[in-house]
Amino acid sequence: AVGFAAESGWESGVSFAAVDDQKTYGVNSESSQLQLGFRGRDFGVGVKLGLLEEHGNLLGGASNGALSVSGAQTIFGEVRGTLSFGNTWSLVGQYTHGITWAKNGANTLVSDFSDIESMSWGLGLLARDLLSSGDAFGLAFSQPLRTIDGDARVSVPYWNYKTGGIKFHARRTSLVPDGKETSWELFYRKPLSSRLRLISYLIYREQPLHVAGSRSEASVASALSWSFGLR
Repeated sequence: AVGFAAESGWESGVSFAAVDDQKTYGVNSESSQLQLGFRGRDFGVGVKLGLLEEHGNLLGGASNGALSVSGAQTIFGEVRGTLSFGNTWSLVGQYTHGITWAKNGANTLVSDFSDIESMSWGLGLLARDLLSSGDAFGLAFSQPLRTIDGDARVSVPYWNYKTGGIKFHARRTSLVPDGKETSWELFYRKPLSSRLRLISYLIYREQPLHVAGSRSEASVASALSWSFGLR
């Protein structure tokens, strides 16, 4: 990754990444991103353009056999903004929109993909030095990546009693999930000494994985962080 940033004014950067977990049906992808932003005294705005090339994956997921794809290409854009209120509070926001083109796999029951549109968004409230010097607080409300448009041809096998063999029913099926996951996240970080910090985190998810009617989930975690080195 290469970038340029200043205390205020224009900032830019370009990055490249590759992931390969060395598994037969694992995650294998390359991505590149270009970003440009402007930072003022009490605000900041930015845009990001990216390209994701996936091999045997679709939007970060990997499958094999009858539901596999040979690969996918995604172009996405992101806009973000920050607004500061004094030295303590900041409001942040982000919206991402992408278009994906999937490639048919061999011997698969899912094929002939249309263009797939997806999006995610998030809003957050951050604070520094809220209860004591050096602490940090954050509250966020977001929707993780969700398909909002797209379909594919799905072939469903059945037994034909007249011919005594397997036949297939083919129909187009929407790739848009029936639910919308939203999540609340809360964290607090407090220094206990010059090297030790306490971090607490809470997340509450409604309709996890965008499945309508699914039970909400809540998770709580706390950790101690110790830094090494000479000071």
